[in-house]
Amino acid sequence: MIIDTHCHLQLIDRAHRRDCLQRSVDAGVDRWVVPAYQPEDWPLLDILESADGVQVAKGIHPWVADLYSPTLLDQLSLKLSNCCAVGETGLDGNDARPSQTVQLASLNHHLWLASEHQLPIILHAYKAHNALVREIKKHPSVKGVVHAFSGSYNQAMQYVDAGYLLGIGGVITYDRAEKTRKAISKVPLEALVLETDSPSMPIAGRQGEPNEPRYCKDIAITLANLKDVPLDTVIKTTTKNAVQLFGL
Repeated sequence: MIIDTHCHLQLIDRAHRRDCLQRSVDAGVDRWVVPAYQPEDWPLLDILESADGVQVAKGIHPWVADLYSPTLLDQLSLKLSNCCAVGETGLDGNDARPSQTVQLASLNHHLWLASEHQLPIILHAYKAHNALVREIKKHPSVKGVVHAFSGSYNQAMQYVDAGYLLGIGGVITYDRAEKTRKAISKVPLEALVLETDSPSMPIAGRQGEPNEPRYCKDIAITLANLKDVPLDTVIKTTTKNAVQLFGL
């Protein structure tokens, strides 16, 4: 059993979603964690959560953090009963994104919700490593995953030391991602989970195509090669990590 710990099934066309999940099951990827991107996703995730193997998380992505308000996340607090996590939230340092002030307010409200509901949190991190580490350390009771990790070994271990797992996706399938590949080869397998971020972040050789959860198997194979361990070890350990974090 392989768990895709981060895939946006709500962004896959409804007409193709069933076939996409069947291809995933056929590839041995038969459980999925689906995080929200924006509040409009929340009711759709309630529908998706009824499908076998689907678990959901609710939050507001930092790219749309300007939608955040304390009132809105107070409403979210009432909608977490069927969730395995809070998110997706986090920080993004791209100048085109909402201001860091707005992102920080949203992030910290999400972290507070995770603490109050005793749920893990799913974090997006891009060009904001130092600020994100600083904020999560203010909430030591909260654990979670930094999804789509693509940083250095030092950055990786700062998250791991704070009690977070790293979501490993398609970036490691690219030879040019030398820094991240080297970092992940040294990070303990017990700190890693698998993900695709479908339909984004296609694996090497699939550029230009919509990504799918089935390619989690290819990521697992790459990870096994990078760490020089059997594929079965990667699958069993990352699955155990995901089950423990999300309570699956």
